[in-house]
Amino acid sequence: MMSYSSPRSLRERYLRLVVFLAALAFAGCAAAPGGGTLQFAATDSIEAGGKDVTVSVDASGLSGDRREAFLQQAGSKKIANKVLQKLWSGGGKNQLPDALNIRVTGFRLRSGSSGFWLGAMAGADRIEVTVEVVNGSAATKRFSTNTSTAIAGIIRPGAVERFDRMVNTLAERIVAGI
Repeated sequence: MMSYSSPRSLRERYLRLVVFLAALAFAGCAAAPGGGTLQFAATDSIEAGGKDVTVSVDASGLSGDRREAFLQQAGSKKIANKVLQKLWSGGGKNQLPDALNIRVTGFRLRSGSSGFWLGAMAGADRIEVTVEVVNGSAATKRFSTNTSTAIAGIIRPGAVERFDRMVNTLAERIVAGI
C-alpha cells in the first residue's frame, strides 16, 4: 500500500514552518526590559559586619538614542550589581576598596532586529567605562576598560542577552583592574 501526502497536509506543514520562522523572528526583535536610571549606587558587604563596598555607576554623559538604549537595559543598575557580585565571588576580603566610581564613557547596542537580521554587519555592541577606586576619602587608582561583541544574528539575537553578556565581561575586567 502506497502512502502519499495530500496537498492539504503539505499546506499545513508549510503553514507550521512559516509560523515557526515568524515566531523566531519576533523573538529576535524582543523589547528590552526598561526601567533604568542613568545614575545608580549600591552598597553591600561580603559578610555580616564586614567591610561595605559602594559601587556607583554614572551614565549621564550618554546622549540621544544611546542614552535611551542604556536606560531600556537598566544599564547602571546591572553594572553596579554585577560588579558587586564579582567582588564577592572573588573572595578578596582584604583587597576590597571602600568605593568604585564607574563612569560610562561609551555605549552602543544594536537593536534586537538589527542584531537578528544583520548580525555582525550592523557593527559591534560596546560598553566603555572609566573606573575610580576609592580607599578612605582618596582615589587610589584610575583606569579605563571596555568590552564589545559583534556576535548576533541567530546565535544571540536579543539585545537584552547581548547586553547582559557584555555587563558580565565588563564586571570581570573592572574587578581584575582593582
